[in-house]
Amino acid sequence: MPRQNSIIPLSGRMADLVYYYRRDKKGRKNYYVRQAPEEVHQTAATKRTASDFGTASKASRVIRQALKPYTSKYKDESLHYRLNTVLANILRQDAARPAGEKRLLPENMSALTGFRFNIETRVPKMDYVNIKKDENISITIPGTHKDITAKVITLSIDFEEEKIDLEATEAMTIKETTTITLGRNNNLTILLLEVHQALDIIGIVEPAPPPQTRVRPKLQVQPKSMSKIPLLRPNAYPHPGKKRRITARLARQRSPFPSLSTPLSPLNDLSPSNRGR
Repeated sequence: MPRQNSIIPLSGRMADLVYYYRRDKKGRKNYYVRQAPEEVHQTAATKRTASDFGTASKASRVIRQALKPYTSKYKDESLHYRLNTVLANILRQDAARPAGEKRLLPENMSALTGFRFNIETRVPKMDYVNIKKDENISITIPGTHKDITAKVITLSIDFEEEKIDLEATEAMTIKETTTITLGRNNNLTILLLEVHQALDIIGIVEPAPPPQTRVRPKLQVQPKSMSKIPLLRPNAYPHPGKKRRITARLARQRSPFPSLSTPLSPLNDLSPSNRGR
């Protein structure tokens, strides 16, 4: 890689040349220059990977902008790359979605615990900070041999809608073990602890589960089948032929009109010989 030897180093693209820099292990910038490609060929797999990396970069930008009032106190030019890398690794843990459609799931965000926004320093005894997650959030900060000024910061965030809620406690002097109780909400919450120039993520709180309501099951009444309703008493028709005879006899007994088979009485005889009587 050709190095830049000019007095004023360049960064960016000019015509068909790209000027850029890389940091060495000691944090010093080394400036280089390379030829820009005439045409970039991207396969479908490359485009899907680039889409996922864009999702991680977008989430990183939301977090960095929300914490800018605290991170502006020190200058760490590697913060952008380090946070992008961690979020990209978390994004790859989403095995339920194909490449290009992966999401930052709350159950995978615990990989952010221990992330330092200031690479030069860290929170003392951060490994001994105890967090209990019930209806509320209880944070126990261990004491140190000297007084320290600490502040607890909560960042509730919704990556899909880019909604954030940043809250911070008052600065407190901690010498003995101290417990702080915070409320819990329905969004992903990032817990941070600021001690002097150090700002570290001490824990991740997943969204609170929705309250479970007991639903009484509806009673389903099965309609009775018409075939199961007995028309007459059981064993009334032991034989099909007998059934027809019994039905005809019952019909004659219940009919209000005389049957043709019944002989006419003398009072009802309307023959010509009886009309003059």
